[in-house]
Amino acid sequence: MPSYLAVEPKFSTSLRADWIECSPYFWWWRFLGLSDQYRATCDEEGRGPLRNLYQDFGDIRLSPGQSVYANFKNWWGARGERHGRLFQERSVFSDAIALETVNDWDPAMGQYPHAVIVVDIHLGVKKAQKMLGDALKDLRHFRALGRRSVQEPIIDNEIQAETGLDDRYGKPEGRQSVNKRYSTARYRLSVTVDKKDLSKSFNVVRLLREYRIDRLDDASTDALVKIAESAKLVQPLKNPNEMLRTEKKRRAEKCRKAIDQFKSRGEDYLYWVQHGQFPGPRPPVFDEWDRHTTALLSLTGRPFDYMK
Repeated sequence: MPSYLAVEPKFSTSLRADWIECSPYFWWWRFLGLSDQYRATCDEEGRGPLRNLYQDFGDIRLSPGQSVYANFKNWWGARGERHGRLFQERSVFSDAIALETVNDWDPAMGQYPHAVIVVDIHLGVKKAQKMLGDALKDLRHFRALGRRSVQEPIIDNEIQAETGLDDRYGKPEGRQSVNKRYSTARYRLSVTVDKKDLSKSFNVVRLLREYRIDRLDDASTDALVKIAESAKLVQPLKNPNEMLRTEKKRRAEKCRKAIDQFKSRGEDYLYWVQHGQFPGPRPPVFDEWDRHTTALLSLTGRPFDYMK
């Protein structure tokens, strides 16, 4: 089964939107589809300004007559077997290995975040599986970076110090940021961003283009309110005509500020996705991981395969 560090999309028969939109990889694809340069590259069959990115991501233009979710499924693959592989974890140990003797230990195993679990198997497979599952639940150091000491603490603002990103790239409370977990995927999320933030930012940029609005100061009040409501930045009013003039003015200003906020975020996401990075710039630690992976492949001579 493919392995991803972030939430992967799931495709039901009816292609439920919430099962797909919950994945940041869906929004990576959506923002790439907003890029004029990338669409131009698709129009030229890979000979445009982003031809290097096209070699990996391919044609992301929407096919007429199909929903956005059906298009994404075709691009991703029903089980991630197509472009979903861009984000899958890889390893020289793509299967779990049972070490029956001390001599079965491979020194290369120590180069991964790993654990050695001893299970008494004389009670049978089911009991051994339960013991193994209980032991895995107790593990915490699997979240650590490659070559990081188990005792070394992970500081919450570590990535902010490394990249200079501000709080808008923050992670939801209680979740381990994906950029702090050792990854061998070809393309990695630079930080964890809430799905609602990605959705609102995407829709604001998309709607501003549809309304042909370059500067918010030049936009009409009605247009800004419609965009804010469509992007779910504010709740639609049941009886807007019953509002006082001052109330309408305050509401319009609220919509303008919200649009301006998500417009800025969306433009940031769009900029970085055109550079093969999402939702923000690539942290320096990714280069360290790549060097580690290259050295590991050289050390073991094993094939590099997708996690099973």
